[in-house]
Formats: sequence, C-alpha cells, structure tokens
Amino acid sequence: MIYTNKIRLTKGYRDEEHIKKSDKIAEEHKPLIIEKIKEWKEEENAVSDVILKLENWWMEVEPIFAELGLV
Repeated sequence: MIYTNKIRLTKGYRDEEHIKKSDKIAEEHKPLIIEKIKEWKEEENAVSDVILKLENWWMEVEPIFAELGLV
C-alpha cells in the first residue's frame, strides 16, 4: 500500500481511470491522487532513462576495462 497525503492507495488504484471511477474515494481526494500518480510515472520514466544511459555507457567502456584486465 502507498500513502499519499494520508490517503491509502493499493496497486489496484495506481491507474487514473480506476481513481476517477471509484466510489470508495472521496471526490475531493481524486485530483490529488491523480496528480501523485502522474508524478510517480514521471519518476519511473526518469529511472528508466538513467538505467538505459548507464547500460549504454557500460557498453562503450567495457572493452577498455577488458583490455586493462579489470573485467
């Protein structure tokens, strides 16, 4: 479970459509939750970008490390 502004979210509520359609979430909380979900998605994308850049960097430098006998 995830807590945001004292609101508990479970994995089933990590999608904007689930939030909008839910009758278990107060209407005044829905915009806040949807905004938090958008922030989480941006963070996940940023992490994915970093991982990809590190993988690309390693592919470039691995031969150098191999020549030095460090791999």
